[in-house]
Amino acid sequence: MGLFKNLFGSKKPNELEIIEKSIEFLRLGIFSYLYNNKYIAKYGEREATFWAAAVMNTLIMEDATNDDGKQFYCKYKDEILEEAQLVHKDLELSSAASYLYAAQTIYIAVITKDPFSKRAQEIGEQATHLGIYIPNTYDICGSNDMTQVVYRIAEFSKEFLEKHSGKKGQI
Repeated sequence: MGLFKNLFGSKKPNELEIIEKSIEFLRLGIFSYLYNNKYIAKYGEREATFWAAAVMNTLIMEDATNDDGKQFYCKYKDEILEEAQLVHKDLELSSAASYLYAAQTIYIAVITKDPFSKRAQEIGEQATHLGIYIPNTYDICGSNDMTQVVYRIAEFSKEFLEKHSGKKGQI
């Protein structure tokens, strides 16, 4: 509980920066995993980028940020949703999505000062809809110490990014 007490203060402590970086690493890692392991061989570079981005955006419930991505999503909306619904069948990918949902939920709880905020509930509903389990603190690190949870998520996100993108992550 000390971590949350610290995070609710006016300063931006190290743990909050770590969870932000972990979310970034997980997003990049998941995108890279989808691109390299699911779509590049099937669609080629350009279209694989769209597929990976669209599925990633579906997982995190965000819209495409450019017109090409928006058009791609409109054209393949049903197929993209089907692909997102298959994520839970891939153990490595679903583990990364699980950690991403956990990290986002922690981050949102800290920022909003409300662990049951509307956005946190939406994340839970999306995870349930896609069949992806959101791990609790004991699943992540064997305790309820939020500092340990944050550092374990950071470790996982760094390893996942490095494994699937070839990029070295520094948290």
